[in-house]
Parts: sequence; structure tokens; C-alpha cells
Amino acid sequence: MRAVPPFLALLALAPAASQEAKPRFSKRDHERVADDVAKWIEAKMEKQSASRILADIEKRLAEAAKRAKIDDPLSSVRDLEVILGGTLSYRKTGFVTGNESTRDTVSPSGEKMRYGLRLPKRYEPDKVAYPLLVSIPGPGEDPKNHLASVWKHDELRDGAILYAPEIPKDLEGWTDVEGRNVVFSGIPDVWGTFHVDRNRIFFAGQGEAGVLALRLATWFPDRVAGVVLFQAPETKVVLENLRNVPVLLAGEGPGSKAIATRLNDLGYAVEEKGEDIEGVAAWILARHRNAYPEETVFFPARRFAKNAHWVRIDEYDSGGVEDVLELSPERRPMLRGKIDRSKNEITFETRGIHSFDVLLNDVLVDLEKPIQVVLNGQSWSGTYERSLEFLLDMVFLRNDPSTVYVASHACRVAQEPEGRSPGEASGSKAGGESGSSPK
Repeated sequence: MRAVPPFLALLALAPAASQEAKPRFSKRDHERVADDVAKWIEAKMEKQSASRILADIEKRLAEAAKRAKIDDPLSSVRDLEVILGGTLSYRKTGFVTGNESTRDTVSPSGEKMRYGLRLPKRYEPDKVAYPLLVSIPGPGEDPKNHLASVWKHDELRDGAILYAPEIPKDLEGWTDVEGRNVVFSGIPDVWGTFHVDRNRIFFAGQGEAGVLALRLATWFPDRVAGVVLFQAPETKVVLENLRNVPVLLAGEGPGSKAIATRLNDLGYAVEEKGEDIEGVAAWILARHRNAYPEETVFFPARRFAKNAHWVRIDEYDSGGVEDVLELSPERRPMLRGKIDRSKNEITFETRGIHSFDVLLNDVLVDLEKPIQVVLNGQSWSGTYERSLEFLLDMVFLRNDPSTVYVASHACRVAQEPEGRSPGEASGSKAGGESGSSPK
């Protein structure tokens, strides 16, 4: 297995959710293409030319598609997910299983950090990809003891990987951006060492730690399968972003009723249970992330949080503040998008968003047919070429090597000259350069 680069490990929460579809390529074809993709990633990391490797990937994909009797290999989303997932790595031996332990590592920024870990008693990485439960302790709390005291349920402890970052005792802003930095600093080591099912990542926290867990989910809703809040405190977060993230409220906290009421009013998935760990464990083990939902709602709460599933926000009106919650509700930038695959139509309603990209694949739409994009009442129709280079560039840019996007549509919301559409169709390269053109 290959070593996963830190840039891929940090937020790669996802082999995607076209699970109902079965791969059509052979296992050998998956492995051959994955080998070449890994070489491409390494070349990009080393800032070397990857054009020859790209040609090799195209050739192997064409051969695989011919054997599978598929016209275009880039239309088979499930096969591409398997291939990209095959570029990741995990170790097989050399760690404690069946008990809580502590690991020391170095974050991608070069800082030393410590985290608590528990692996299943019968940890079998060659056979099973395990859910990852990110359990956030309080400042100064021993992460190993935290895991042992909170998660006393055998089925969960032997069916998932438990991770608890050590939060420094005097860390200011630990429930906000500084806490995010600590939580994510150990994840590259976890994903580069253990066999994690990146479609089953959960955040959990008790009391004030739940604030951080909830914020992480609202900032990165496309990377998480669910959030567990024990004794939820009163807090202000952009709950609207949890359109596709189920929330479990365990035990009664000062903010539990307000959170439950708001999520219910929005029509979102929320459940309330007692603090019985058995019910919490069952809830976690039953859930998977939906990488390609039909609808997404997103408020870019912070400047670093701009991705919401198949939408990538570029420019928006921040109102001159770091946190959009400082703005009145009617001034907060917002995007709501919905896909109707039966009509091959994507509809958007936006406020304060100047430009964004719509990421496309054949699970979301039929790329063999024209696609209608409706943006704030104005429409545009076009067809799109699938692009291997775009797919790989998106893996490199989004830090999510197991979700598949092969084309995009660039939308500009600002008033266009008369006769121009509100959006531009493209298979653009990540970063905004022109790539494959519409058909």
C-alpha cells in the first residue's frame, strides 16, 4: 500500500456514496490505474511533469472500459471511486489493539501533538475499513482517559477507530478555529496509518466540546457522516449547513431544545436520546455519509469554509467580518442548490454569493445529455465533456481523493451584459483555468 501525502490525508473524508452501484472494471484494472494515479500524485507533489503519466492513465482507463463494455470510463463513478481509494495507505502491524493508547506525532505544520487512540480488539485492516469517531475532549483532559471513560460500549469500541486529540489546557478559542487546528493536526497520522472508512467519519463532544464538534460539521458538511452532542450547550452556529448531516442529541443540555427545534423547523435529521451509550453507539454504527446529495444548503461561515458537496464557492460578500454570524440573518451570504436528475436540471438560489463552481458527475446528472442550470431565475443549457485531468486536479485541490467529479459549471451571479448567460459551462481545471470545453 502507498503512503498518503499529508495534503490528501488532512480532509479526505470520503469514498463517495454511489454505494448502490457495483464496480464494472476488474480488480486488476482498478489496481493498475490506481498505481498510475499514485505516480501522478507523487509527480504533482514533487512539481514534476505528469503529462506522460496522464497519458498512461488514459490508456489504462480506455482498456478497462473496453473490457467492461463502457463507452466512457469517466462515466463510471463507482469504478473511479475504487481507483482513487486504492491510492491511499494503511499499516498492518506495530500498534496496540483492544485498549486505549496514546500516540505522539508531528502535524503537517511541523508541530508536535499527542492524541488518544483505540483500535478494535480484532483489528483487521486487510478485511475491513473502519468508521472513525473523532471524540473531542475538554482542554487539559487526558485523551486516552477520555476515550476510556466516555465510550464504554464493546460493539462500538471493537467496530470503529476512536480518536481524541489532546486539547492544550490554556488554549484560547479552543471551541473555534484554534480548536479546529488541533483536531485536524493528528488526522493525517490516523488516515495515513489506519484503514479508515472515509465515508463514516463522526464528530462528537460533550458540553463545550460539542460546540467545536458542531462547528466542524457546519464548516465541512461534505466530509462528515454525523455529529453527536452530549448535553449540548447554548451556542450560535450556522445550523442551516447541516442539510445532509444528521445530528444526535444525547442527554439534556442547556442548548438541546433550541438545536432540536431549529433543525426540526428546517426539516433536517435530528434525534434526541438519553445518555445511554448503547443507543448512541447504534446510531453511529448505522450511518454513512451521503457524498452526492440532491440538495445542498450552505452559508460560508468562515473564509476557509467554501465547499459544500458538489458546490465550490469562490467569491462572496463577507460583510467585512470573519464570522457571518456577526451579520444579521438577511445579510448573510447563502447558497441553496437542488438537482433533479430526471430533468437533468440544477437550480440555485443565492444571496451575497458572487461566483461559484458546480461540480458534476454521472451520479448527479446525465453528462450524455444537455444540462439546464437555473440561477436566481435565469437559465442556461449546455453539454459537458468529461475530463480526466479535471478529475485529478480536483483530487489534488479538494484533498478528497475518493469523491469523483469529472466536469464543472462556473456560475457568476453578478449582473452580466445583455445576452450573456448567468453561468459558463466548462470542464475547467481546478483553480479556474479553462479545461475541456462544453460539447
